[in-house]
Amino acid sequence: MIFSLAVALLAQSTPVSIVKSTELIGTVQIPDEIAPAVIPYVMCLSDRSNAAIKAIAARDKVGGLDGSRVREASAMAFADCKAKREEAATGARKALDTLGTGTAATRAKTIEDTLVGIETPYTSNADKLDAFNKAPTASGK
Repeated sequence: MIFSLAVALLAQSTPVSIVKSTELIGTVQIPDEIAPAVIPYVMCLSDRSNAAIKAIAARDKVGGLDGSRVREASAMAFADCKAKREEAATGARKALDTLGTGTAATRAKTIEDTLVGIETPYTSNADKLDAFNKAPTASGK
């Protein structure tokens, strides 16, 4: 019990670091100051995209997806998470306004760039999947 409490306290005192993903889609950087505001949006997109992909695969009775189905799943996730995106932008704006760093335009650009960076994998993976499916190695030729 005491050990669990100590671990919980240590976890709470650990500073938040910039989250980076260096997969083929590029790098997504979420500034520490806005991470608490945008992470629920990240989680929503992940959850809704996975649910949409499963639903589309079941509907179309396919084991894999092509670019058009990934685009459809992404569009569904973006629609389902629209309110979370707005909440993320509002929360991030409040956090940055409180700090007063830079101009209002700079803060707005930071927020929009971060949100677009989070969304990029969902929009670019469909194109990458189409390119992969057209490649000779995908067709077995």
